[in-house]
Amino acid sequence: MSRSVKEPKKSARTSLVATEKIQPKLSRHCIATVIVNNPQVLLDSQSFSDTVHKIVKEEGAQCVGEVSHEFYNHSFTSIFALAESHISVHTWPERFAVQLDVFLCNYMHDNTDKCERIFEALIDYFDPVEVDRTYVERL
Repeated sequence: MSRSVKEPKKSARTSLVATEKIQPKLSRHCIATVIVNNPQVLLDSQSFSDTVHKIVKEEGAQCVGEVSHEFYNHSFTSIFALAESHISVHTWPERFAVQLDVFLCNYMHDNTDKCERIFEALIDYFDPVEVDRTYVERL
């Protein structure tokens, strides 16, 4: 028994995936050095983690993983993998300082406002006396 196979019709338009690049939307990478008045806030990784999860959820982002390490002096490094990218924090209580990094990207829509809101809410968590902010615009 033989079967005939029909050739697909040729189309004037080819597949979007095969021929056109999807133009990514603008995204923002926010980086800060935060100086605090009270270094105790730099020693509580669980409280910070709870705050990150709350803020991320409120902003409609999704945390897909988390890794934290506490050092001998109770400072900590935490990294949160987001579906949209990441948040990282490194505390330095002996310097009254925090290094904070928030990056959100999405090729379907511009995440710059959402990224900045998350970034500012996390800065506020530390009750800063000084903040040095850097913004990197990315595609």
